[in-house]
Amino acid sequence: MLAAALVPACATTLPGGDLGESDTSADAGSPALAVLPGCMPFHALAGVDAVTGGMRSITEPDGSVLFIADDAVAGTTDVPALALSAPASVTVADCLAAAIVPGTAPASAVDPPTLTPLSGVTVATTTLLYYVDPTYGSVGVSAQSPTDGLFRPIGSLLWTFDRPEYGTAAVASGGDIYAIGCISDRFLDADCYVAQVASAPSSSTGDESQYGYYIGAGAWSPRVDDAWPVTSGGTAMDVAWLAGPGRWLMAFVSPLGTTIEVRSGLTPEGPWSAPISLGTCDLADPDMFCGNIHLHPQVAVPAGSVALSYAAASLSSDVASRQAAEPDKWWPRVVALTLPTLP
Repeated sequence: MLAAALVPACATTLPGGDLGESDTSADAGSPALAVLPGCMPFHALAGVDAVTGGMRSITEPDGSVLFIADDAVAGTTDVPALALSAPASVTVADCLAAAIVPGTAPASAVDPPTLTPLSGVTVATTTLLYYVDPTYGSVGVSAQSPTDGLFRPIGSLLWTFDRPEYGTAAVASGGDIYAIGCISDRFLDADCYVAQVASAPSSSTGDESQYGYYIGAGAWSPRVDDAWPVTSGGTAMDVAWLAGPGRWLMAFVSPLGTTIEVRSGLTPEGPWSAPISLGTCDLADPDMFCGNIHLHPQVAVPAGSVALSYAAASLSSDVASRQAAEPDKWWPRVVALTLPTLP
């Protein structure tokens, strides 16, 4: 049985089965999915008054963990792409309490701070972060400066806004970087695609001509128009390697949905298992939906678990005023998910 170990120390039994089995949680008469309330990381961090949106994590070359939140408020200052640093021993049991603000005050991890971070990956001594350029909605990639630690764009923009948002998940495997992204298709559904680029030299990641696109049957094409969906999922998603079971894990929420689902995969491009519903996000208001799914495999959790974060979102026009009035409702949550034994 699949269970969720809720932070800090309670557990809830969830319906479903081993990854690879079809989920039956939506069948008539089946028990309702458990709510995953989790905890609010960095809630007690001095100088940070509110955090909204998602928070991705990247293992740095020295083994420390860099968290980058979508947006934060420090006093009267808005801090987009807030940088937070934690030692390698960071744990979900204390709600990531070991994280600190680098430097003397909360600051953005990206330069310019208007860039919207997606996901990042470290290969050898280079740490990369995919981002969305707000001017055109296009996706590019940035590299972390060894001098001041800021991420700055390299190369040119890679994909236009009408393509899958490659880099929503970014992982390294076998000397290559896989940038995974999904795009809405059909009603409240999304298809996911995979782009691949050699991790060395790192400058190649900023050159769209160096990417290949998965087209099925173990084949790749240099043409972005040839890309073929590897599975359905959600635009809010992430992928991580689970060393214990030796499987890739994709966690996602369907567009405008509230249920966290997972698939297991044999490689970053699949094949991927059937989805399993884990539970529903803890949302305070009826117009909210779940978004900004991120996996944190470098965060210490009980054996057989993985750390996952999510955040509330809404399409209502008064979101900004509601976030200012009640920031805790929008603060990202972290849960520790206990996974079944995988075949």
